[in-house]
Amino acid sequence: MQRLTDNLSAFVHLDSGEFVLHKHRTNLAVYLKDFLEKNMLFLEQNNIHVSYQAEVDDIEINLDVSQMDRVFANLLENTVKYRNKNESVVLLCLQGTIDGEMAEIEFLDDGPVIKTRQLAHIFDSFYRGSEARTKPENGSGLGLAVVKSIIQRHGGKVEAFMRTGLGIRIYLPVDKKENKNDEKNFNC
Repeated sequence: MQRLTDNLSAFVHLDSGEFVLHKHRTNLAVYLKDFLEKNMLFLEQNNIHVSYQAEVDDIEINLDVSQMDRVFANLLENTVKYRNKNESVVLLCLQGTIDGEMAEIEFLDDGPVIKTRQLAHIFDSFYRGSEARTKPENGSGLGLAVVKSIIQRHGGKVEAFMRTGLGIRIYLPVDKKENKNDEKNFNC
């Protein structure tokens, strides 16, 4: 119930025109490593094994760290809520930039398959499309709506895809000052 209240509050707050991000120029690779370190206890307690890969290590973006923490916390919590086994493997990959404009991050878990037609709605408020995601005790359907809202507020975009499980691809605008990876595209 507390998580539902937190997500609903975050969603309403983010959706209001009054919400202000507190962004600072941040090295994206360092941020992702720090996030994983800060959440090591959660990962261990929930049997989540994260494989982190960074094809580049010097992409700078303007980031509200606390809000981006909420993005990745929601993704990890969904991994736990919707898995069909006692442990999870997650691939977190910083892929580089697209045309020097957007940093690309992939978050891929090994959870149940989501039908292609449902992927288009996965970021809609209160949407829980697959059978594994329709159990009321597993969540409200707000977590990914909050993810989308935070990413959009950063000037980015987010999309879902299926591979070995659910993948979330996040694009964030690069701070063009002194970035060395302009016009590179990588694949993890």
